[in-house]
Amino acid sequence: MLLYFFFFLVPINVTVRERNKRNLTVVWSPVSSSVDILGYRIRYRRNDTQAFKFHVMNCTSQSAAGTNGNESSNYSMSCFNSIFVCKNRTSVSLTKLTAYTFYWIDVTAFGCSSFGNRSSPIINRTSEAGM
Repeated sequence: MLLYFFFFLVPINVTVRERNKRNLTVVWSPVSSSVDILGYRIRYRRNDTQAFKFHVMNCTSQSAAGTNGNESSNYSMSCFNSIFVCKNRTSVSLTKLTAYTFYWIDVTAFGCSSFGNRSSPIINRTSEAGM
């Protein structure tokens, strides 16, 4: 029996491009790999809670929360919020966040049968409520 292990390169240059009191826009550089990836998983959580949601996003959607109610589905899953996007996406908007709160974020590439290594986590804070 042959076992195949797929190694994905780690997404790099993970940063927050834009922020306001309720949203953070996360961007990263695409990975190059010898195997095709299907997309990316963006994990995030408040630094002071273990609240969670699981989002599945339409590949053409521009917002994790969706704009017309049928671009996103929510399920309970783990201690992190997770958003999955297709391989052609290199940014995502984290929406409906709490004002002036730190969030822990990482990005992982995934394929048919496995996840790659996570990026180094970044910590960023939403803006104050009055901003």
